[in-house]
This record gives sequence, structure tokens and C-alpha cells, in this order.
Amino acid sequence: MALEYTCEDCERTFVRPGWMGPGPRVCKGCQNKRYLARLGPEGRARLYERKRLRAKASRLRERIRLARGELQSVEARLEAL
Repeated sequence: MALEYTCEDCERTFVRPGWMGPGPRVCKGCQNKRYLARLGPEGRARLYERKRLRAKASRLRERIRLARGELQSVEARLEAL
């Protein structure tokens, strides 16, 4: 059973599952805006820096995984000679 609410900030209608109970009366977008406002400029900078570094680490892990596969194929070809 879903319950329909109206956001206190933007007055959009949103739905929450009934089993979640009475929660915040703001939609997810406004919850995120409130969270970012509460962090302040330094907190937002740290948040975005962590996000940027996690993405970079993910790209590097993918490159390492591909390089390992390439190395194994070259080693297999070398063994075949």
C-alpha cells in the first residue's frame, strides 16, 4: 500500500510505501538539496572530490583488469611458440 504525499518545499506529489511509516514530507530531490545545503561549501567540495576520486579509481581498476587479460593472452601465445 503506497501513501501519497505533497512535498513541503516544491509542492510536488510523491509516493512512499506504506510500510515505511510517516517519514519526511519532502521529495527525494528536495531532501538532496537540504542535505547539500547542510553540508556547506567545504562539505560539498569534499563530497564531490570523493566522488571524483571514486570514479577515477574505478576507471583505473578497469584498465588494470584489461591489462591483466592482455598479459595473459600474450603469455599464452609465448608459451605456444
